[in-house]
Amino acid sequence: MKTKLSVFIVLTVTILLSMYLFKIAVSSKKYKNNKNDMSNTIQHNSNSTTNQRGAAPTPGDTFKLDSIQLKQLQLEAQSGKIVAMKKLAIYYGVYMADDKLANFWYERAAFAGDHEFQVGIVSKLLSSGSKTDNKRGKQLKQQWNIKDEGEK
Repeated sequence: MKTKLSVFIVLTVTILLSMYLFKIAVSSKKYKNNKNDMSNTIQHNSNSTTNQRGAAPTPGDTFKLDSIQLKQLQLEAQSGKIVAMKKLAIYYGVYMADDKLANFWYERAAFAGDHEFQVGIVSKLLSSGSKTDNKRGKQLKQQWNIKDEGEK
């Protein structure tokens, strides 16, 4: 049980970290493409800080998407891009707290070949306590060739 929990925690932290790094990379690209001088950037940042002092940010705010970003990710995910599927799974699971849509995209990414999400699904099914889920977890573990910790 501890191994399954450890795998789940590592998977979750990895996903959250990759989303954070992606957000930094996107912000960096926007900054490089921006032709404004540094003083405009500094002024913008100080205004943002002043406006945010009233309320503490929630962890889910990191994964917030506007309607254009969401539509773009949906198009990319529907065309088979695993990275977009993973981002949608996290967006719906963390920011929107919509388990149904989060699980949909989580499974799509796993079945598209994402090993981290495959391990996560198998772990979740095997630890659910349901005989049906346990059977399905064993099937997927074999189908995806997922090894137990320490196995080669």
